[in-house]
Amino acid sequence: MKKLIIIVLFIPTIVFSQGFRHKTQTLGVGLVAMTSTYYLTDTLPLYKDKACKTLYCNYLPNNYDTTISPIFFKPDYGITYFVVKEKKPQYYKVLFNYSDTAYCRVNLKVHFMSWDTLLLKSTGIRRLTSFDNFIYGEPKSKTRVQDWDSKPYQEDLLTVIGIQGDWIQILDDNTKQTGWIKWKFSDQLAIDIFPVLRTFLKKPKKPSEMPVNTTKLF
Repeated sequence: MKKLIIIVLFIPTIVFSQGFRHKTQTLGVGLVAMTSTYYLTDTLPLYKDKACKTLYCNYLPNNYDTTISPIFFKPDYGITYFVVKEKKPQYYKVLFNYSDTAYCRVNLKVHFMSWDTLLLKSTGIRRLTSFDNFIYGEPKSKTRVQDWDSKPYQEDLLTVIGIQGDWIQILDDNTKQTGWIKWKFSDQLAIDIFPVLRTFLKKPKKPSEMPVNTTKLF
């Protein structure tokens, strides 16, 4: 009698594959997101100088160039975010590959956002097991939410509902519990952040089919 082998495919809706988030030397003053990452024409010129005259490279995220690693990288989901070390009216100094830097012009190819914006607009966050990031009743409190902390970190997919400096207020959508944790320690992320999916898993229109849009993404 032949055996029937059933293969079950798990399709993640929020959790991305390994390598989605890369470590960086600092979290800077915010982030810049590429406004489009879907086609081979969607490049971001990176420069060696503040005047943006000497080209470093034409960064092409859809080519999955491993020589340049932004902090968040999932171009097929519309996510390619660089840490910004310096923000000026004419340029952004961006960070990649942990400590390498380059410059990009301020234009419609990129959009700046604060960390607060990213956290509040995210589809969820999760605590990292590498930090003793306990849940407290209030920011800077010494009173932990013990019953919540007893669960493994990897089970926590939480919604950010408030921010006070290095602290974020979190909500468990299932239990409706709220509490406070640190979102960073010593300029390093203490959580995984899952940015909002811009494509919603639908293939976007070709650039020639898209109307001109100058509105902000966030």
